[in-house]
Amino acid sequence: MRLLTYNVHSCVGTDGVYDVSRVGRAAASVNPDVVALQEVECNTERRCCRTWSAMHADDQPKEIAKLCGMPYVHFAATLAAAMPEKEQEARKGEVLHPSSGAGYGNAILSRFPIVDSRVLRYRDGASVRGRENEGHNILIDMHAEEQPRLALACLLDTPQALIWVVNTHFSHKLLTLSSEQSRQAHQCCDFIVNELLMSGDSAGKAQEDVQGRTCASSPVLLCGDFNSTPWFPRAAYRTVAARGGQDLWSAERDVVTCPTWYHSLRRPNLSWVYSGRIDHIFSFAKNIDCSNSSISCHEMFVVTTPHEAMLASDHCPVLADVQFRMSNKRKNSQV
Repeated sequence: MRLLTYNVHSCVGTDGVYDVSRVGRAAASVNPDVVALQEVECNTERRCCRTWSAMHADDQPKEIAKLCGMPYVHFAATLAAAMPEKEQEARKGEVLHPSSGAGYGNAILSRFPIVDSRVLRYRDGASVRGRENEGHNILIDMHAEEQPRLALACLLDTPQALIWVVNTHFSHKLLTLSSEQSRQAHQCCDFIVNELLMSGDSAGKAQEDVQGRTCASSPVLLCGDFNSTPWFPRAAYRTVAARGGQDLWSAERDVVTCPTWYHSLRRPNLSWVYSGRIDHIFSFAKNIDCSNSSISCHEMFVVTTPHEAMLASDHCPVLADVQFRMSNKRKNSQV
C-alpha cells in the first residue's frame, strides 16, 4: 500500500498562489493508494480560514481526491471558523469568527473503501477560549490559547486486510514553550493502543460475518505533520517512538520535509545539520512479537519532483510503500 502524507498549507504555495489542482497533481505524481492531508480546507461558502489562506468556496479534499483517482474521502474539521471580513478586525491578529461555511482540518483520501472512522479531539485543544467583540459574538484567538487539533482514523478495507490509517497534526509549540505537543502525542498513542488496536467491535464483527475478517488485529499506520524532528527531546516524535511506534524511515542520513525551499538550494547535503524531517509515518501492531502481524516498508522518500511539488506547499509530500503480512486468516498476504 502506497501511503502519502502531505501538509498542503491550505493549497497556498511558496509563491503565494492558491492552486488546488497543483497540490493534486503533486500528490498524484507518485501514484499513492492513500493520501493523508493536513491543513486542508472544505468551505461551502466563500471564506478565508487562516491568515495565509485564500478566499474560496472549494472542497479541497474532494478536488484533490478526484485528481488522484480516489473515490473515498473523509474530512474532519478542527476549525469551523474564518477570518473576519472587516479590515479593522483583521488587524487584531489571527482572530477567527465561527462560521458554518468554513472548515479547516485533516482528510484521508483512499482507493479502498472506508468502513469505519473515528475522530480524537485532543483534550484542551478543542476548548479554545475566545473573546467577545462589541457585538457579543465569541471570537477564536488562535494565539492566545491552545489551537484545536485532532487525529482522524479511518479503517480501510483493502483486498488483503483491514488497516487503520491515523492522520494527525500536532501542535507547533515545543519544549519549554509548551507541553501541548507531548500531551497530544500521548493522547494519540492512548487512542491507538487502547481503542484501535484493541477494537473487535461492531465494525470488525460486521466484516467477519461477511468476509471472515476482523479488525481486532488490524495494524495501524500513524502519519502526519508532527512539527518535531527525531532529535527534539520530549516532543511528539520521541513520545510516539517511546510508546511503541515504529518509524518507517530507515535511511542512514536524515532528510528535510519542510521547508521545501531547502531542496532548491545549491549546497552540499546538510540535512544532518539542518534536520527538517517533521512529517512522519509510524506503524503500530498488536502483539507483533507473537507474529499477529508484520509490517515492513519497501520504500520511503520525500517527493521533490515534479517541480510543482516544491511550489504547491511549504511542506514536501512524503510517500511510504508499506507491506503487511498477516499470520491469522491472512497469512503471508501483502498489500
